[in-house]
Amino acid sequence: MKIHQLLHGYLQGHNLLTSSKKMDNEDLDLMKRLSDWTGFLPHDDEGYLTMYPLPSNNNLYVIAKTWYASEMKRPGCVWTHSIIIDLTDIVDGFNFIDLLNLFVRPRNNNYENYSKVIDYRPSKVEDKNVNRILKYKDIIFFYGILCQLNTPSVARIEHKSDYYELLCMTILQFLPIGFIQRATVCTGIRNNRMYTNEPFMLQLSEEHGGKISDIPFSNQNSFINKYAGITYICNAIVNDNNDTADSLRLFSQDIRTSPQSLNVIGGFLHELDCAIKGDKNNNFIDLYNYIFDSFPASEDGSFVKSVLCGKNVSNLFDNEVSVLSFLATKFNFQIDKSVSKDYAQRVEALTKDEFLHYISLLSDADELNDLGRQELTKASRALTTSDFMTLIKNHWAVFYSIATLSPSILYQDFWLNTSSTQFSKIFEIYKSNQSYQFADWTKLYERLLLERVAIPENIFNRIASNIDNAESIYLDYINNQENCSINKAPDIYAASRFDCVMKWLTLQNKLSPIAVQFIINNFSPITQQVKQTNSSVWKVFAESKPLSFNNYYIFLFQLSHNWNDELSIQFLKKSFYAIHTLLANEKLSDNQKSMLAPYYAKVSIWHEWDLCKKLRKGLVKYMHDTNINPLILYKFTPDEKLNNTLIRIWDKAYNRTK
Repeated sequence: MKIHQLLHGYLQGHNLLTSSKKMDNEDLDLMKRLSDWTGFLPHDDEGYLTMYPLPSNNNLYVIAKTWYASEMKRPGCVWTHSIIIDLTDIVDGFNFIDLLNLFVRPRNNNYENYSKVIDYRPSKVEDKNVNRILKYKDIIFFYGILCQLNTPSVARIEHKSDYYELLCMTILQFLPIGFIQRATVCTGIRNNRMYTNEPFMLQLSEEHGGKISDIPFSNQNSFINKYAGITYICNAIVNDNNDTADSLRLFSQDIRTSPQSLNVIGGFLHELDCAIKGDKNNNFIDLYNYIFDSFPASEDGSFVKSVLCGKNVSNLFDNEVSVLSFLATKFNFQIDKSVSKDYAQRVEALTKDEFLHYISLLSDADELNDLGRQELTKASRALTTSDFMTLIKNHWAVFYSIATLSPSILYQDFWLNTSSTQFSKIFEIYKSNQSYQFADWTKLYERLLLERVAIPENIFNRIASNIDNAESIYLDYINNQENCSINKAPDIYAASRFDCVMKWLTLQNKLSPIAVQFIINNFSPITQQVKQTNSSVWKVFAESKPLSFNNYYIFLFQLSHNWNDELSIQFLKKSFYAIHTLLANEKLSDNQKSMLAPYYAKVSIWHEWDLCKKLRKGLVKYMHDTNINPLILYKFTPDEKLNNTLIRIWDKAYNRTK
């Protein structure tokens, strides 16, 4: 923890001599004024403390020690060593008492060390023996002033300066941050000091004010009776219980600057202390009502409420089942996501007997909040998959309610064995739950395909990331269907896995019309990736029946031009004859005809209309250009007349004879 420091002293008047931190002008002016001599002359060169927040940022808190500079020729000179604590940087184990060791009176005009940042590390000494030194009346008086229960006061000095230094640091140690941000104290004055426009909250003087020791015990007892929680804190100071000090810092956001809230938190810490020692005064319900009545607004006391209702603390006052069932009935219990999650985890941790008892308590309650209604139908934790199947079979409405409010039960795969109607309804619940998990993604995927349920993209992405062969499963599915609607997400995914589809294709003995259409829809035979495959990959495709003959034969015709081997010639024969027949009978659309344009040959202008002629001449030219033996033309198609026409084209173009 970094602590900055400043040194003020005589330099053509009282001025800043050195500093480890660049300061705001307003802060510098205030520190210059408050570091000057108060007129108080400590005995034996002891010094006095001045404590206050900086106006530019009340998280920066100044603790300054002032010594009278008797060695100076000019009277009224002082040395003031100020350290600045950033209250937001306070570390675990921090103790204000440690700071007293940081104050050093300047010697021999050597100011170098005061310009360095102090690297503070908490003291390892646990027991400061505070309770053996400080008087209880002083503790109550100082604490009452600084937590704003009493008005600003000037008290008579009755002890040495180092006693008040220790007392002030001890009080700061046990003050919540909000009160420290307002605390203004000076342990040695002659005249009343002002912070900005207000007097210091607590000032000590040798000449003014009453003695704390003279305060009647009746006043002290009245304070104790009225502020039992703050009294507990004062007792913790006497007993040097630093756990209480740490707790008060933790609850600072709840306490803020309210003495009443401080008293409530002190009372809560007292109850907690008793319960830990096995001597609890109240049960959980009493303490719950005490805290929630003290902080009625939902945004107030949020931390102490969460601590009280947490498992570790609440179980000190009642058993877990009683606590959970009580919380499920309280409508002032703030149920945010973190609370709901923690609550659900605690219910899940119950044994089966405890859970059944818990459910019975909820069933007997007059009203339930959101948690209660949710957990009442969340009997899933006590039910097996066999129990669920029995509910599905005999008590469908009960199961549906449980699944709706506790969709995590659907992470198991038992519901894959339900009827088509039940499966579809259960899947609607499953997909509405955004946290997708499942016991067997492959089985779920196969059932979804079988039921022809449209798979949402986000669920399919989870399926694909949890199994290695999502595209193969989909292809196997469509390859075993005579007709089915396209399941968009797996269809798109499979189409993006070209290499996997080709590998799958080589393993097939047949293709369904749906599988054939998948290939036609998603791949182009004229692309480089298709051309780089082997013709044998496409053998099963060429032997299969299509859904759409036109597109199939055009695809096969284009495909046949990618290679020059026996299989590709078979593709060419099969597709050419079919396309020629379709063209002759005007069965192709304009778009389909345009796909064949690259394969037409040039003809005379008066034959331009004859697409069959252009196709025939294009075929012959292709065979010539790729060195295909023209002898195959004799039996190229089942139509002998067409074959003879192809031979004549060859002979005429390339001067070949039989």
